[in-house]
Amino acid sequence: MHLFIERSNLSNSLQLECESIYYYKQKKGHTAFSFDMPDSVSSRSDESLLERLNENDFPIIFHGIESTYFLSRGHFNDRKTIIRLQTWKHQKYKKLFHIHPIGLHKIKYKLKELRYKKFEIELSRKYTCAIIHSANESTITSYANEIAHEILPDFIGMSTPMGIEGNGHYCFFHGDFSNTSTELTAQWLLKEVFNEIELPFVIVAKNPSVEIENLAHEKMHTCIVSNPSDKELVELIKKAHIHILPTNELSEENNDLILSSQLGRHILIKREHPANKGLQSICHTAYTATEFKKKITALFDLPFTNSDIESRERVTREEFDDKKNASKLLKLLY
Repeated sequence: MHLFIERSNLSNSLQLECESIYYYKQKKGHTAFSFDMPDSVSSRSDESLLERLNENDFPIIFHGIESTYFLSRGHFNDRKTIIRLQTWKHQKYKKLFHIHPIGLHKIKYKLKELRYKKFEIELSRKYTCAIIHSANESTITSYANEIAHEILPDFIGMSTPMGIEGNGHYCFFHGDFSNTSTELTAQWLLKEVFNEIELPFVIVAKNPSVEIENLAHEKMHTCIVSNPSDKELVELIKKAHIHILPTNELSEENNDLILSSQLGRHILIKREHPANKGLQSICHTAYTATEFKKKITALFDLPFTNSDIESRERVTREEFDDKKNASKLLKLLY
């Protein structure tokens, strides 16, 4: 496994499961700049990675657009190359462009959208196959319908859900706040939803800004937990009663939704959330701030039952059978 992260940020369980793990430093500042590709791609261009990959002729799996620097440069043409696509990155910046007011940020998001779009079109001609979720198949293939693709859910590492019957203690939202849309969603929940309903609301944030921390502490019934450990995150999820995921971006929320479905109780998503049908069937939905308030108020007194757990077990068996999905992946690779 090859990772552009700090060794200390990797869970011990993953280190035990891999035969070998190599770590690389992501370039920063002017050293990461490129005229013909997004900085998030060109910053992951360590030559020692290319050297190690060329030591054998094994198939290669690229996780996301950001990992494809050497693939985009024309290497590995004689190799089996598979890319895991959550969504097209340009679509994320297109949404950010539309929701931001006029200003420098709006111009920045439009430029990023155009740069990613050009890069993704060129990249789609260079890998053997894309692995995508059933939920975003139409979005991905409608944009580059010539790409070969296969449907493969995420591996979740759990054979059965672990949600607990009864009532939890608070409403819950979590995510990576390095992503602008995640912070905007949290602001919306604090300003438009939990501004009137005084139910306990806990935000669990990776890398939150000072602004969102201050906003979360303005009211007595809202708070924020910053950068918890994996173990702490699991405990926070288990103790929550309602998991709120009110955006419509699969790329940012898919893992959060799966984690909540396996460990948590009630889940409330936006009506247009692009989760697959199995996950949608175990979630409650709302659309406007008023609808979210009504649903949250009703769900907070509704116990999580054994019937709810059985529904999640069915979805897990049908959608997230790790052994079945691993066999499918091996067939794609070999």
